[in-house]
Amino acid sequence: MGKHGNGIGSGYSTLSYHLLDDEQVVFNCPFKLSGSGSTGLYTINANVGNTTGAVIIAFNVASVPDRAIWTYDGQSASEYSSPNYGYLQDLIGKIGHDCGFNNANGSGATTYTNAINYYYDDDSQQFEIVDPTPVSLNGGNPYSAAQVNLTPNRPDWAIMVVPKPNLTPSALSTIVEGPCSGTGWSISIECPRPLQARPASQVNCNGIKMDDDVSTSSSLNVLNISESYTSLGISAGTYVFGEFIPDGTTVAAITGSNTISLSAPATQSFSGQKITFSDSIAYFADVSQLDGNTVGSDNQSDFNVEVHDWVYADSSAVNSITGTWYISKNQYTQLDLVKMNYANDVVTSFEVCDPPCVIKSTCTTSHVVVGNKIRFTVMCGGNNVTTSLGYVAILNDTFDLPPGSGVYSSNGPHSGTYVELDLPSDGEYRAIFHDATYGCKNILSYEFVLGTGGCTIPYAANYNSNATFSLNSTCTCPSWTPTVVVNSNATNLNGDGSSFTVTWNMPSGWASNGSPSGFNYIIYNAATNTPAAAGNIPSGSSDIASKTFTNFEPGSYYVQTQIFGLGGEENCYSNSANLTISETSAISGCMDSSADNYNPNATVSDGSCTYCANFSGTIQSTNNPTSGCNGTIAATATGGSGNYAVNVYDQNGVAVNPFALCAGTYNVVVTDQTHGCSDTISVTLT
Repeated sequence: MGKHGNGIGSGYSTLSYHLLDDEQVVFNCPFKLSGSGSTGLYTINANVGNTTGAVIIAFNVASVPDRAIWTYDGQSASEYSSPNYGYLQDLIGKIGHDCGFNNANGSGATTYTNAINYYYDDDSQQFEIVDPTPVSLNGGNPYSAAQVNLTPNRPDWAIMVVPKPNLTPSALSTIVEGPCSGTGWSISIECPRPLQARPASQVNCNGIKMDDDVSTSSSLNVLNISESYTSLGISAGTYVFGEFIPDGTTVAAITGSNTISLSAPATQSFSGQKITFSDSIAYFADVSQLDGNTVGSDNQSDFNVEVHDWVYADSSAVNSITGTWYISKNQYTQLDLVKMNYANDVVTSFEVCDPPCVIKSTCTTSHVVVGNKIRFTVMCGGNNVTTSLGYVAILNDTFDLPPGSGVYSSNGPHSGTYVELDLPSDGEYRAIFHDATYGCKNILSYEFVLGTGGCTIPYAANYNSNATFSLNSTCTCPSWTPTVVVNSNATNLNGDGSSFTVTWNMPSGWASNGSPSGFNYIIYNAATNTPAAAGNIPSGSSDIASKTFTNFEPGSYYVQTQIFGLGGEENCYSNSANLTISETSAISGCMDSSADNYNPNATVSDGSCTYCANFSGTIQSTNNPTSGCNGTIAATATGGSGNYAVNVYDQNGVAVNPFALCAGTYNVVVTDQTHGCSDTISVTLT
């Protein structure tokens, strides 16, 4: 047989597919690679070890076209198996993001000459610039129509498989070309996977019965089906496929209208499982250095299959398969593309049917916390199927993140009776479980709570001081009623209204534990239900306890306050506090209580206050002179303001010292200095 192609970018052959068995994956070669890049020429030199199998290359192109090319043992290929678009080759990407591949088939006349040269460095696990000098892509030639394979939407992940039937050589080179600015791609390369023989059934998919209601007896040798075996076309010798049923198991005997016995017992009991029945079975070798290798695909519809002999020295081998063949995905964990070119191969039709997925809507999940770990168990039909789980993720309390963005995640298939992940902190979570069966899209969602959730807002009505995590969406509004004190209830002559003070009476814990952003208040006119005053009291303000309002006209009002953003409540409203300001007629008069004619009922001063009618001077004490002129006189007054002046005069009207008086008669004058009242008293000293 001729080798595949004669160099990178030329000699590509037609479509073929290859069957892989994920359960036999062994990583024993000395590298692990996962990288990404953009515009440029990227080279990956890998040692794929000294085992046989197939090297899996996964290439992810978002939208802008890129190309990956592998070279191994003198052969090269740039061909992919896409779950969305089947066979693709060379430059792949989305139509409309072609950056120059602008003719009808996606190619163009542009030559890409300014690519930077990168190499993958295993130590840093990233691409590094080796030579900043620009290089040309595609050997300096424009890409041809045959080298461009654009798709209606982004191709995303596509698979290339490099056959490694011999222990040597171990050198694998992969080149990625990114010709367009703004491009972005990812690539991963796995060590060789051993590939083994797998069974296929020579019947059409439409002729297979998938029963959703099947169970085994306690002996595991008896299969109970929901329909009569006659309607299924089952007879002794019919092959039986299903999880927990060994490959090659057949119907040993018909034991009842809904019961059959198996030629081999199931590995464990089950119920509600999907079972496949087939009337024939055959085995074909994968990468085993034998003639008659079988390849297949995974797009759940009719497709072509090529059969190859991968013993390079055997150029005369004719590989063929005839008839219509069926592959149950229950029997094949993964189906990937391999590209080799052998002219003698014979093509026939091939079909793939849906597998019996493990996860169903009736499956249940439970968890248990052990130390700093959380363990999940999934039960389906009464059986523990945790080992059949694929990707598992714990999502955070927003419950809207896609798988892969959760708190913790783990790939599968898993082993053991539970899946164990790191224990998150207390909170609300959702665990997402994916079926490990290739092609199954079923997802099981399981909500659970760790710790004690509750309202942690101190001023909420249902504040829970024992809560270990916040469930503030459950917080409820507190209850409070403002109080109002009216400072005056009359209208003065200037038309100014009365003043009053409102005490907010906020919930307990407000001032000491903070608040969302203070609160708003509104004072409504009760007659019109329109705001007469409104404002915001921020947390920590001097008005957080009470506030005084002035110049309110007589009338009826009510006061209400609002808290914003308390848990799940948009607003929390206080009860209303009613307020009445009464109007009275103005009364003119003397409003000075110290005046003789003070009117306690007066509301307007008329300037009529009189003060001297009741004013009277009073002698407090006298002392006659005992030697010379040392006599004294002390006086005060009643009926005045209390602001008095006392003066003493002799008979000639001359002011004298009231503390150095000789014997004689004196006039004592007491004056109210505030109101101007005075009184004169005659006093004689002997």
